[in-house]
Amino acid sequence: MQLNAERAGSGTSYISVSEPPTRSEILYPCDVMEDVAIAYGYNNIPKRKLSSLKPLPLNQLSDLIRSEISMNGFKEVLTWILCSKKENFEMLKRKDDKTTAVIIGNPRSSDF
Repeated sequence: MQLNAERAGSGTSYISVSEPPTRSEILYPCDVMEDVAIAYGYNNIPKRKLSSLKPLPLNQLSDLIRSEISMNGFKEVLTWILCSKKENFEMLKRKDDKTTAVIIGNPRSSDF
């Protein structure tokens, strides 16, 4: 992987890594860690759940509601309602009556 690693000072646990000019894709420390993980082997890294990662209470509640509703025979449908005018009318061969569609005044892209 052509990474040069040296201990950064005596008595410290820091390692200084310098990349060669041929590795222009290394931009951040996570890129070096990815190389280390590949060299060590992803399957050799022990799996563990971080204690700091806890779901938000609102997400837990919505997951419980979603589960209960689906167990009662209902299906959840998530629609993509922010579609372009072309997708809603021209592509579906529907006539635009100028009253049912809401057009966003400041869209991020032409798709919405």
